[in-house]
Amino acid sequence: MLFPEDKNIDLSISIVSYNVKRLLGLCLESIKTHTRGISYQVIVVDNGSRDGTAAMLAEKFPWVRIIPNRNNLGFAAAQNKGLGMGQGRYLFSLDSDTYITEDTFSSMVRFMDQYPEAGAAGARLLSPQGVRQYSRRRFPPSIWPVIYRGSFLKKILPPSAQVRHYEMSDVVLASETEVDWVYGGNIIFRREALERVGLFDERFFIYCEDVDIGYRMQEYGWKRYFVPDARIFHYGQQGTNQIKVRSYLRHVVSYLKLFHKYNWRLDERYQANFNRPFGTSSLILALVNQNKKQPLEECLRVIHADPPTVSYKVVVVDETSQDGSLEMLKEKYPQVLWITNQNPKGYWFAVNQVLRMTESEYLALVPLRPGSVFGQFQKLYDFLELRPRAGMAGLVAAVNQQGADVNRKYSEKRLFMENCMMFRRRIASQNGIPDESTAPEGRELKWCADLRRAGTGVYYLLTL
Repeated sequence: MLFPEDKNIDLSISIVSYNVKRLLGLCLESIKTHTRGISYQVIVVDNGSRDGTAAMLAEKFPWVRIIPNRNNLGFAAAQNKGLGMGQGRYLFSLDSDTYITEDTFSSMVRFMDQYPEAGAAGARLLSPQGVRQYSRRRFPPSIWPVIYRGSFLKKILPPSAQVRHYEMSDVVLASETEVDWVYGGNIIFRREALERVGLFDERFFIYCEDVDIGYRMQEYGWKRYFVPDARIFHYGQQGTNQIKVRSYLRHVVSYLKLFHKYNWRLDERYQANFNRPFGTSSLILALVNQNKKQPLEECLRVIHADPPTVSYKVVVVDETSQDGSLEMLKEKYPQVLWITNQNPKGYWFAVNQVLRMTESEYLALVPLRPGSVFGQFQKLYDFLELRPRAGMAGLVAAVNQQGADVNRKYSEKRLFMENCMMFRRRIASQNGIPDESTAPEGRELKWCADLRRAGTGVYYLLTL
């Protein structure tokens, strides 16, 4: 995927060019003039230019490595060629219509050296007139900000909360700040991060490849940063201005591809009070609530009265409650992490949300039945830890409130749904969880049956 590293090269700069010969020449001259204090190489991937770019490079910039493409492969595919051939400790994806007036690349290398958790970072982008350009964003919470920003609606409607969230117009970034993603023509990558995450997704001809790789880095635990003290000047859309209508259509199509790739759930954190990953815990306790404020509050009280001794987090998924459940959480349990859905999504959809947005070794499904929550989490954790073939376990009372034998009175379905069930996270990645759509009766039992057929034990432990 990546060419072997040469530790004597600090930075490999990959530039994709398409019919911008003059601007590319200015870009390369600025790199040569202002970059000091680091060793670097420059790779230009020419995307089938017809303006004499290749001849200009051979004549004026013999120190630049050229990768010619017969046709325009798009940004992602072309940039992958350049990044893939880079030998530096760090790899930089740079637009051809940019230039620097100071030692920007050395600053970016120093930043990455100082922040080993950073998988990628972007500099501040400015127009030649010094006007700030967008170079960092949050993940879009829906398709609306994309439609709004690229249409006439921007001139007649004020930006909504979702638009402000996406644009990060609600914050001032004056120092190095963690962000969701940075602009694809202005990214420095850590080699190790790219080796784990992969290069740009070539399904995106142009646009959204940067959002996608930022999302994948998040999934692998790599941070992305905006570095405002490092500046790059950017003319902007010089290659795409040559085909404006096609460029607009590609922009829309790329975002549709992006949302489709992630099942239209790219930024669930827009409606949550935590970022992923917030830090790995041994155990996540997941509760799904819809207008059950009193049982939810009682369950949380019982959990915190007798918590597990291992590190844990409580996550509540609230399904459009109108009874003040969310307000109660914020006021009385600020340590509890929450996700709120604007429309009811169903129990297993909510469980999937918790799985995607958290990191832990185990996850416990906690029903909103205070009587079933009696401090058993550490017991279940210890049971599963000692039995590698046990994938899931629940601890239930041997006698119910009426004194009936639970093992005879209750079906497995009721045992599963009415008691806390803890499972290893890796079984979810290997076997999935029950269908998150409106599930037919017995869907969770089919899941248990599938686990058993795969050799993974499901246990119901009795306690007096």
